[in-house]
Amino acid sequence: DDRDLYERIVEDFRGLIKQYGYEDKPIIMTELGINTSAGVNYGQYSIREQAISVIRYYVMNKMTQKKYGQKDIMIWYKGWEANYTIATEQFGLIEAPWNKEVSGARLGFASYNALATLMNRSEYVEGNDDGNVKIHKLRHESGKDMMVMWTSKGSEEISIKCNGTPEFYDMAGSSLDVPVHNGEFSLTLTR
Repeated sequence: DDRDLYERIVEDFRGLIKQYGYEDKPIIMTELGINTSAGVNYGQYSIREQAISVIRYYVMNKMTQKKYGQKDIMIWYKGWEANYTIATEQFGLIEAPWNKEVSGARLGFASYNALATLMNRSEYVEGNDDGNVKIHKLRHESGKDMMVMWTSKGSEEISIKCNGTPEFYDMAGSSLDVPVHNGEFSLTLTR
């Protein structure tokens, strides 16, 4: 489970820097990336899976920020380097400029932008990461609650009770029209 691995890595590193008196410093994780190219020895993921990983790591970062009281920073690999031996554009959130067919921002870039825009100045509250449906709640400094939801595999219909009229967005930050009836909404989460 990548959540357990991520939390253990942060916990181990936090323990190490505490030994040297630096526990009050943020961790800056650079060059995070998810490979989308065949033939590279790091596994291959679809552009959609790359975007899902961006969302998941963003939420996990918020979880560890709450646990340790630090504003840890994640820097996603932006794209390509002409002098690097591996096709590095396959790890980044932006296509290489010479790839004319699909140049520009990938879905993962849109996902990161949506999260950074919608969840800026928010803190992790709680979550359920067990089972197929993952639901995590964050609270914006304005007091507004936000939920991030996804499935581990396939699709699943969910219903959630709510107060008021929530706003809904897809993984690229586009607004969705989800009807709310009698204080409850239903939707299908799809991997």
